[in-house]
Amino acid sequence: MLKYLKIRNLAVIHEAELEVESAFICLTGESGAGKSVLVDALLLLAGGRASADLVRTGSDKSVIEAEFELDRQVEELPLLEDGQLFLRREITREGKSRAFVNGALVPNGVLQQYAETAFEIHGQHGQQRLLKAKNHLDIFDEQTGIMDQRRAFEEKLTALKQDLREYAELKAGEAQRLKEIDFIHMQIGEIEAVNPSGEDADLDARLHKARNAETIRANRIELNELLNDRLAPDLERVGQLVRSLSEFEPTLAPYGEQVETLAATLEDLRGETESADEGFEVENPLPALEARENELNRLFMKYGRDVEEVLAELDRLKSSLAETAAASQSLGGRWRRLQRDYQALGAQRQALHQARERAAAAFEKEVERNFADLSLRSARFRVENKWADWPGELTEEPVLAAPAFQFLLSSNLGEPLKPLTKVASGGELSRVLLSLISAFKRPSSMLLVFDEIDAGLGGETAHAVGAKLATLGRTHQVMCVTHFAQVARFAAQQIKLEKRERAGRTFVGLAVCDYDQRVAELARLMGGDADSESLREHARSLIQPVG
Repeated sequence: MLKYLKIRNLAVIHEAELEVESAFICLTGESGAGKSVLVDALLLLAGGRASADLVRTGSDKSVIEAEFELDRQVEELPLLEDGQLFLRREITREGKSRAFVNGALVPNGVLQQYAETAFEIHGQHGQQRLLKAKNHLDIFDEQTGIMDQRRAFEEKLTALKQDLREYAELKAGEAQRLKEIDFIHMQIGEIEAVNPSGEDADLDARLHKARNAETIRANRIELNELLNDRLAPDLERVGQLVRSLSEFEPTLAPYGEQVETLAATLEDLRGETESADEGFEVENPLPALEARENELNRLFMKYGRDVEEVLAELDRLKSSLAETAAASQSLGGRWRRLQRDYQALGAQRQALHQARERAAAAFEKEVERNFADLSLRSARFRVENKWADWPGELTEEPVLAAPAFQFLLSSNLGEPLKPLTKVASGGELSRVLLSLISAFKRPSSMLLVFDEIDAGLGGETAHAVGAKLATLGRTHQVMCVTHFAQVARFAAQQIKLEKRERAGRTFVGLAVCDYDQRVAELARLMGGDADSESLREHARSLIQPVG
């Protein structure tokens, strides 16, 4: 509940601070005294839109601060400290805004989250929300504790719709995937038919040798002739001569060794040429090698610059084939999973619908009890909670009907139930709104702010509204802006906003009324002379406890 509120330089308010009690609090004052500004201050603390127009003329910024005491710790709001909540909002004359929660600078959206745990504001905005049937389901689910169950359902529904879209895209591409599979099979077959391998690495060398086979044969013949008929005998004779001369000329001895080495080398060369494969052109026929070259060149044009790249492309094609085939084969499995998810979602949907049915029955009774308290004894209230059946089996384009939900009202005996948005008059709507708000379940520490909820009422009806607000104030802190003595009479605390002019400026202050001030203010609200003893006596009688 609200413990302390301070406002500086907001519209007509220069500086005002307020300590409030629990129970029912009324805000009264002359027109233009700033009662709506007080509600605006709370709206700003609730994350409402900031505007430079709200900053008091001549001031650099507006500041609103409030202290709240909550009866619970909310895990999702880590800045809370033992139920204590301090909110602060600043608006500069340039229209910029800063928000603080328990001293920490926070984005405006975070301020809003914390404010929602501390207070609610009901007034013309609340009435407008109630007048739109599209809001009724949100209001009902929020206030009857069903919203978490609904969010869980909607998350699963969103996921199912996304899975259906993905399945449809996958199925739409099935024909293309089958073509891709056939094409990849053809590419793999083309490579595997050639079967390139590491042995093809020396194909160019073998081709070169095969294309020069005649030259190689002629050179071998001539080389053998040189070695056998000329070089070998001559070199042997050279060796003999060097050995003989070295006995007389020792410096020639090393040359003899070199001649012997050369002779051995030529002998090895002769052995190599003699053992060479003279049947080369038979075992490696040129046509076969050229055919292999053509096969590989066709692969190189399509799949890579060399054997290594072609083999890498073969691996990639096989991987792509496996993935594409798996995507195609997964269609059946995906559809079976979708069917299972749909059946589970259907059960979740039914449970949500039944939860609303149960909550609606209790809610209707509570609202109609509140109607009786607010002079709407003949009125009837119903929750229209319809949800067309979903198909028993999931189809590829299912029609998943959304719930049809709205509040129905019959204001007078014998009149049929009709949508609330069409049948409630202004005065009725205020009382219907109060009946609904009173039926909602919320933490007892929540502050409920009503901005002129009694607008358009009078007499006995205003009295009934005041009594209902006082009843609501037994379980919650209630703050109401009112122009009616019939409402203000029930307040446990009455706060008057006073407007004064000083040095050419208007100043508004807040004052908690004592008994005599309450008497005077109630007399003024009744529209007469506040100094009239008869009005004051009437006011005193109004303040007396009502049985």
